[in-house]
Amino acid sequence: MTQRNTGGDAGEWAAGVAALLAAGAWLAWAIINALTGGALDGPRTGATAGWAWLGTALLVASTTLVVPAALVLARRLKGRGPRAVPLATAAGVISLLVWAMAVLTGWWPPGLEAGYVALSALWWIGIAGPLRRVSPRLGLLTFVLGVAAIGDAVVTGGYGHLPAWTFPVFGGAKLPLQLIWTTTVGIVLARRRMQTSWSAVARSAA
Repeated sequence: MTQRNTGGDAGEWAAGVAALLAAGAWLAWAIINALTGGALDGPRTGATAGWAWLGTALLVASTTLVVPAALVLARRLKGRGPRAVPLATAAGVISLLVWAMAVLTGWWPPGLEAGYVALSALWWIGIAGPLRRVSPRLGLLTFVLGVAAIGDAVVTGGYGHLPAWTFPVFGGAKLPLQLIWTTTVGIVLARRRMQTSWSAVARSAA
């Protein structure tokens, strides 16, 4: 009988589910915020406090729940990029946690948002090559997302100094691509667990 790394399989499945929950949290934030006229962006005191704290919780979940998937991808890809993958993943995890802390605390010093997005770009571009050798389509999506994040970082850092048209042109693609990427990674990791489990059942039956 061939032994399986059931702990690793379960970890990948859990990371996949967490990524799907992260995508769901961001989508819920976008929909609720649109329906309430931006109430989720309101102050956390007074009549809008409930909506504002809901918005905070959804945004924090949409970032922190991606961390397990980032770590699983790093573990899987490390052999294909021993130096680039760990460094890129570190940049990605830092960017996710810094963003979550900023949302939670309301601490937004100048340049923080652009810095967070730039770190995310380093992460996605850094793992895109190794990931493309394993999953060409996901690797390409990751690279495109990284390029979009670079554009977003540039226009975010240049806010107030760049023409208005540069924001939708260079910064508008990152968020929808990030939602697609997070959902795709979640599905890939969760399905890997399910496929491995069904393969084990088939071998046992044989």
